[in-house]
Amino acid sequence: MTLRATSSSRGLGRLEKTDARGELSGRAFARAREELARELYAEMNRNVFGGALPPDLDIKWTPYLRSTAGTTHYKRTQRVGEAPVYHARIELATKVLDTAAKLRRTLCHEMCHVAAWLIDHVAKPPHGAHFKRWARCAMERYPDLDVSTCHNYDIHYAHRWQCGACRREYGRHSRSIDPNKHRCGGGCGGQLTYLGRSNPDGTPCKARTPSAYNAFVKDNMAVVRSELGAGTPSREIMKELSQRYRASKAQLNEGDSARRAAQGDAPPTADELEGAMRRLDLL
Repeated sequence: MTLRATSSSRGLGRLEKTDARGELSGRAFARAREELARELYAEMNRNVFGGALPPDLDIKWTPYLRSTAGTTHYKRTQRVGEAPVYHARIELATKVLDTAAKLRRTLCHEMCHVAAWLIDHVAKPPHGAHFKRWARCAMERYPDLDVSTCHNYDIHYAHRWQCGACRREYGRHSRSIDPNKHRCGGGCGGQLTYLGRSNPDGTPCKARTPSAYNAFVKDNMAVVRSELGAGTPSREIMKELSQRYRASKAQLNEGDSARRAAQGDAPPTADELEGAMRRLDLL
């Protein structure tokens, strides 16, 4: 099986925790992106489109857009004897938009499409005269904003592999490349090596310490699956693992209590508490 090469990206942001360059960190941006998108939409609707776009336009984030930053969906409905009604909604890519700067530029681009449809009632060609007119309005209001006819971003892929022969790199959003099955598609057919997971700024992700439950599942999965037999549904296997984990945890807690009691750390009895209270009354 052959693969095609991919690229990486940089970032810019403004809320919560920032990196050394003053840019919004990946997780902080992910937590803030919905609120930030609504704030940017309201601001640009007011400053660029004169408030002519719906204040509650449907804006959704989706993980299914992987090669484009955003898209606008159009719909036109009309009842007999009534004027047509124009609808629009915007989808934004969680896999591509990882910084506030990309979000701002992409959202403005899609809002120009929305304006061309809802105000001018024109959708084709997608980047025709009506789109470009609204794009010029946006760039006049925001000179630092480049509203082009395409979303020209380097996409950040968290997982990367490199060919040992030609040094070509491959990126994926998930760890979907198996070096035992895949080879370089650049013509050399070289062996691929996993480079690890990285943040949007290129720094390696810190390894996460697995929780006690995850460690228990990893250590006992094979045993439980073998005991329950082939064909057992995954939910039944996980249910059994959860029950065993709770039992194991309860047993450990009982052992800790017994050790504390043996060391003289047992909790006081009711008689001991009553005696202590009487002594306090005498003080």
